[in-house]
Formats: sequence, C-alpha cells, structure tokens
Amino acid sequence: MESVMSNLRILVADDDPQMQLALKTSLARAGNQVHVVSNGKDALDYARQETLDVIISDQRMPEMEGQELLKALQTEGVVCPFIMITAHGTIDQAVEAMQLGAADFITKPFSSEELKRVVERVIAPEMTACRKKDSKGAMGRPIVTNNPLMIRILEVCENVARSDATVLVQGESGTGKELIARLIHDASPRVNHPFVAVNCAALPDNLLESELFGHEKGAFTGAQNRKIGKFELAHGGTILLDEISEMDLGLQAKLLRVLQEREVDRVGGKDQP
Repeated sequence: MESVMSNLRILVADDDPQMQLALKTSLARAGNQVHVVSNGKDALDYARQETLDVIISDQRMPEMEGQELLKALQTEGVVCPFIMITAHGTIDQAVEAMQLGAADFITKPFSSEELKRVVERVIAPEMTACRKKDSKGAMGRPIVTNNPLMIRILEVCENVARSDATVLVQGESGTGKELIARLIHDASPRVNHPFVAVNCAALPDNLLESELFGHEKGAFTGAQNRKIGKFELAHGGTILLDEISEMDLGLQAKLLRVLQEREVDRVGGKDQP
C-alpha cells in the first residue's frame, strides 16, 4: 500500500476550509505532496501547469463546480485519476460524473482510511503521472517498443478494441496488464465513457460482491443506503477486473452470468442498470 499511496502529487479542490485541512492532513501524513485550492477555476489553472497523480474535487464549488472542472480537464487533454466528493443527496450527480470520466467518488462524511482506500483504487502503478493526450489519436501509443512480439500485441489491442468482446490479459505482476487494458479502452468506441479498474485481491469476498454489483438498502446488516456497483458505473465504458483469479469460485460463477448475459443484479435486488 505504501508504494502506491506515498509520494503522490495530489491536487485538492474544495471551498470548505475545514475539509481542505482534513484532506491535506490525511493525505500528507501518507507521504504525499498535496496542493489545495478553493474552486474549480484555480484547480484547472494549477493542473495546466503541474504534473499530477490524482485530483480530488468537491462537487459543489464557486466559479466552477466539480463536473465542470472534470469536463474542462478532459478538453485540455489532462489525463489523470479524478475523484469526486459528493454529499448523500447528490449520488445521481456523482454517478453522472463517473460516466463523464471520473475514476471514483466518495460520499460525505468519510473517514481518513476510506479516503486512502479510494485513492489507492484509482492509482495504477504503471501510470502514476498525468499525461497530455497524444494528438496522433485516442490510443496515443504510450508504450514505446521495437520488439516485434510487443508490436504484434499492440496491433491485437487495436483490433480487439473495435469489438465488445470480453478480453483476458495475462502476464506476470508489474508487466503492464492495466496499461494494456487502458490502451484497448482508449482505442475503442467506449473511449468517452468510464474506465473502471477493480483489484479483486484487495477486498474480502463479502465486500467484493457489493463492490462489483452494488446493493440495495437493507440488503444486509450495515447497508443503510443503496450502492451503485462498479459494473453499473462502467456502463457504456470498460471495467478491468485485476487479479480475477483471486476471486472466490462462487463469486466467479456469478461473474460468469454477468459476462454472458450482460445483466447485473444488485445484492438484495433484481433491478437492471
């Protein structure tokens, strides 16, 4: 966790001084460089000039709100994990932000540990820095190689990206599987929809099912609110299930149905996305 959560360059945009202090203190204690601004306009100006690893923004701010900031960053070509902070009454708007390209959202009130878990989820070890999108195309080819086998892999990525097929990416740890998945997403017709990555080994099985499929209010003890799962958040885009072999076999069977039927049942409900 420390290798992912430390030494990150994080931009926080929030107009509440107490929230600014809480976020900066929590993230800085983990060894990160944290810059704080009070509105979306200042956040955009800062992101244009600096290289960042993650941006955390409140949804409601003066001058430029969180969703406006997200759209502006995309227009500027700043590619960076974007986390939206939202209140309980604006979950639908947070889901809309995910559909616009936000990596995740976190609902007030939240703990320091919950914040760190969300940041850890959206940071990919192979792609920790923001990049300007390559003007040559959506795919951008961030992988540079002269190896004939690697060139062939990139060609396969471009070809498979045109379909809606489920793709299995195999390789040793640290070889760039998530980078390949992002290449496929960026070269696909889904590029303007969310890319959602889930580390299946990072959560216990009883929490992973809810994380993937969501749950209805009252579905189990502690389910005080309805939760939208990662599959629904990725609707229209791409979902990456990292370390899928670590998933419980019973949960793999439920996942197979989702992949085959393209239908998601939330825990405790039968609603479809």
